Amino acid sequence: MVPMFDFVYANGRHVIQYQIPDYYAPPKRKIFRMSDRRQYAKAYKILRPVFPPRHPRRRGRKRVTHFRSLWEWLHPVTLPQMRVEYLLRFHKVTPPAPRIAEDVIGPRAAGVYRDVPAFDGFFDDLVRLNDFSYFDRAEVDLAAKGVSLGAPSLRDMVVFELTRLQTGNRSYEEFARNLRFFCPWCLSPLLRAPRLVPTRQDFSRLFRALPASVLEQFFFDRLEELQQLRVVVFRVLLWDTQFIHSNASDYKDKETGTYSDPDAGLCVHDNKFLGVGFKASTLYAYCGDRVVPVFCRVFPGNTAEVDCFRQTMEAYFESDLPSPVVVIADSGGYSAANLEYIAKRGVVPLVNARENIVNQPVKQFAKHLFLNAEYIPARWSDDDVRALYAVRTAVERCFSHVVVVFNAKRVSIRGLAGVTKHRWVVLILDVLKILASYKVGRPDLFQSPTAFARTRLAFPSGLTRSLYAAAGYELLGETEAGVRFGGRNRDNLGFSEANFK
Repeated sequence: MVPMFDFVYANGRHVIQYQIPDYYAPPKRKIFRMSDRRQYAKAYKILRPVFPPRHPRRRGRKRVTHFRSLWEWLHPVTLPQMRVEYLLRFHKVTPPAPRIAEDVIGPRAAGVYRDVPAFDGFFDDLVRLNDFSYFDRAEVDLAAKGVSLGAPSLRDMVVFELTRLQTGNRSYEEFARNLRFFCPWCLSPLLRAPRLVPTRQDFSRLFRALPASVLEQFFFDRLEELQQLRVVVFRVLLWDTQFIHSNASDYKDKETGTYSDPDAGLCVHDNKFLGVGFKASTLYAYCGDRVVPVFCRVFPGNTAEVDCFRQTMEAYFESDLPSPVVVIADSGGYSAANLEYIAKRGVVPLVNARENIVNQPVKQFAKHLFLNAEYIPARWSDDDVRALYAVRTAVERCFSHVVVVFNAKRVSIRGLAGVTKHRWVVLILDVLKILASYKVGRPDLFQSPTAFARTRLAFPSGLTRSLYAAAGYELLGETEAGVRFGGRNRDNLGFSEANFK
């Protein structure tokens, strides 16, 4: 008999299948109603296709890629095998006993930095010890291109912006009121226009007209100077993002359906509503007792951290900055494609993974530390990996002083370009403090965000004597030449408050 199967569907459609044997016999019809679960299961067994068995590939045979990219030929994809002890060993920076600062601030003022550990410096020295004439040249170049900044002096406005961040004023209006209420002439020795008192409109016009490349180039010039002084080493890079709240409402306009800042996006992190703003994706170079910012990109708040990490690393590799040995990041930047991209550059990616990943060789190293073991060098032990990943907390401390000291969690400007300029100014202030600390011979001020927080004209005349006395020096009394101090294992130092004016 010839079996004939009739598959009847609910919409009236019939599918008839014959199985014809080698001999002839009358057909035997069998009907399956596909709307019935039991009959559907029996029909599925009959209709299931049967494939021929697949024989395993013979031993010793593997695929060979005949064509490779130019990058793979020039740069090997093997991961570095250097020891973790070498990666975490950084030499102590020994400044040349502030001879660099003596030519600018004078030997007696430089002696206060050297002799009194409690003295944390003047804000004036951030400007005097660094090349701020760059902004004068940049203003001339912008004027030649027809760009009007709407401010009396670009250099003066940058000094005021650094002062606003150092004093923790959140808005430009608040900073302008404080300048008018307190003495605004403390910064006059640093300005091209000594009587300038900027307003909120001056800052607004400046950040609209000033190209971000001007601030970016000044930052990289200072970073190159740090590299020549061997203060920064690019072996270990730390990555993370920080949320910046825009000067916009957290809710969309009911009529237009958009935010008041069209470039901003809604940011939600770990199921926590942060608001409408931007993400500052920043790379820091870990150098032991100092952590130096080296690169930054700003994205809308609704951009996934995986994309922020990838685009930031692509921009970093395209720049002229040295290639690192290892990149450390949190779980926000984890993806198999990102790890493969970094490893192909010969860099070890230590990116924390999620616990629920089962289709990748993810290994647990600590309670909340899961890493992809495929991209970890074989000679590194579990203790080495834990010790290396433990330095990632340094980037959190760098972000905390931006919020606590600089009060820069929320900006008073809108637009992606304006927020990018604001973030470059924050990083410039960090780099200037590290440079000034080196030049005055005070490596202990590298990671002190509250250092250089007073001006020379506002410095009390009797505070220097108190600082010397607290440091253990014997005060010998005042003479016509000034104040003389007795030292510990050193000659008497003549000092006068006039040297600070």
